Amino acid sequence: MLLSYCSSLQKDILSNTSGWFIRKETSFHIMSVAEREEVLCVLNAAWDRMKQGLDVHLIPNDRCFMVYALLKAMNFEDVAGIRKGMPKDGTGSGPVVNIVFNADHFLTRTILTAMRFHSAIRCVACFRCSEKIVEIMKKMMFDIHYVQEDIHSQDKSILDFGVASCCSMGEVPDIIVTPGEGKKEEIVRLFGENPDDVVTSLFKISARINNNIS
Repeated sequence: MLLSYCSSLQKDILSNTSGWFIRKETSFHIMSVAEREEVLCVLNAAWDRMKQGLDVHLIPNDRCFMVYALLKAMNFEDVAGIRKGMPKDGTGSGPVVNIVFNADHFLTRTILTAMRFHSAIRCVACFRCSEKIVEIMKKMMFDIHYVQEDIHSQDKSILDFGVASCCSMGEVPDIIVTPGEGKKEEIVRLFGENPDDVVTSLFKISARINNNIS
């Protein structure tokens, strides 16, 4: 069943890729179609699972997103994500073709930066932040770091300097909170080794929210 599903997913999403390739400055690496296919399948399964149990209090006004990187990801094309994200009603983004590589530069920068410090951390999701949500996460003993308001990343940069300021070699926090800018709301970014880990953590937070937020 999984092989059949992945084969279908490959036809929908990978039909225009060669399966070999990606250059970043003078560095080269080769990624097989099979590895890219696996990343898409795992991300899609986790996204479907998340739609079933994510508390709506965690969904930002700009929608909830998640990305998952290839094992040796180096640039935007190496990171798969949810193109449209999950709206406030929690219905998700529709057809699986919305799961693509190079889908969301904000979270793609986030995970590429985190992987510079800890290569096993390959997945990140963003969700809404509030004082109550942060209080709940602190009680759950998550390692929480905050991006300083005066640290900004350039649009064309592959790195997120705010994320980098929260990490150290071999250490990436569980959660990074980013302050809102202008009309943008404060956002939480939750890290994990894979989408299943991230969704499991989100469900644990959701369960606490159900007991604490009316």
